[in-house]
Amino acid sequence: IGIQSEGIGMGMAIGDLNNDGLLDILKTNVQYMSQNRLRLSCAANWGTEENLNRPSPLNLFTGMKNGNKKTFVETSFNYGLTDVGEGLGAVELIDYNNDGNLDIYIANGLWSGTEKSEDISSLFSRSSEFGTERAIREERTKETQSAIMKLLANYRGSISGKKGEQRLSLGGFQRNRLFRNNGDGTFMEVGYLEGVDSIADGYIVSVDDINNDGKQDLILRNADPGVVEVKYPPVQVLKNVGAQKASVRIRLVGNSSNRDGIGAEIIAKLDNGISQIRQVIANNGTAQSEPIIHFGLGSSQKINELMIKWPSGISSTVKDIKPGFYTIEEPKDYKKVSSAN
Repeated sequence: IGIQSEGIGMGMAIGDLNNDGLLDILKTNVQYMSQNRLRLSCAANWGTEENLNRPSPLNLFTGMKNGNKKTFVETSFNYGLTDVGEGLGAVELIDYNNDGNLDIYIANGLWSGTEKSEDISSLFSRSSEFGTERAIREERTKETQSAIMKLLANYRGSISGKKGEQRLSLGGFQRNRLFRNNGDGTFMEVGYLEGVDSIADGYIVSVDDINNDGKQDLILRNADPGVVEVKYPPVQVLKNVGAQKASVRIRLVGNSSNRDGIGAEIIAKLDNGISQIRQVIANNGTAQSEPIIHFGLGSSQKINELMIKWPSGISSTVKDIKPGFYTIEEPKDYKKVSSAN
């Protein structure tokens, strides 16, 4: 069906990125460094390496329909998803600006080793000189994986970057990425502009509306060691304060289906003619985002019609939904039509 990836998979997210009614698949690949390396000598006290035969760190498989057959095509390059980083961990879909288009958030910070069995044989340390971070160097070791973990556990340097001290990093201090969906088949990296390009060793991402303001926030679980004066704590909460457009948020309650409606498919037809499709999922990799369906309205004022396909096979329709939060219970009769309160 067109899904083929040679990378060592780490994260996966599924959603309709182009609002064509077909689900697309995003897959991140851990960039284990191979034996085939090119060492580059750089000025300004930098040292780095380039892997010559690695797979793509991110795959986007776009859903296609050919008659009755559904297939996928790899389109990450066409969509502009190229500069994604080297230590990709979790990937999550978020409509952070409530424009109705799903954006992509990627955690960067997983380790790279010579092979899978030595997956944390590389540590990166950054020196601070006169308060300014000046160099990134790879510190290699022949110790076992457990020895490296012992080094992390016993590390007592200041992660806050004080003069003359070092901070360890498994991923080489790569920043998390936020790719904004432009709605025209392209994405733009805006992590720095939106204040979410964390330099911590990113690992797990969860999307939740933590203060019930209709905006999706980010919760990060980092791989940084938990020591005193940690600048990048194990957990970071990135509160969304920028979204200006309205949203509709739906919580499903199952009867014949499971209680949370996990597995349900929801299609929203907006008053501007655009349709959005969402699914209720239990978790995303090793994290669990809230089981709330989020529709950013963009230029729309309301959802004209909301169609729900419940896991039990029952279908229900709710009409005329204005911005806000709603709880919708699974009807006991088939194809019931109701109105939102």
